[in-house]
Amino acid sequence: MRLRGIARRLLLLLLAGPAWGGTGENAEVVVSWRGDGHCRTIQGALDSLESLPGRPVIVLVRNGLYREQVFVRRSHVTLVGEDRDSTRIVFPVLREEWNRDHGPGQVCPRAHGLRGSG
Repeated sequence: MRLRGIARRLLLLLLAGPAWGGTGENAEVVVSWRGDGHCRTIQGALDSLESLPGRPVIVLVRNGLYREQVFVRRSHVTLVGEDRDSTRIVFPVLREEWNRDHGPGQVCPRAHGLRGSG
């Protein structure tokens, strides 16, 4: 009997999970290239955070391909992709430029393999 009650609660938790709101739904700033968010660019969203100094902020990045170089200039910022496979940030950098700035054969340790949550 007790096992049946636990199984029922677990099923309810699994079904209600999306209603709790994941990290992205707690976002204070939403980025969408379609224009249905606070900003159309990730950098625009990050620049707008200057009005919220010193506290953690979640930025939700809606599905899409964002072709921009992103500079995070403050602490306590979390970028959350709407979907792991459908949210991408790309910016081509010539190998010569990268090698000049970082040394040959170096890979950006913080951005390598960075993907959206989902």
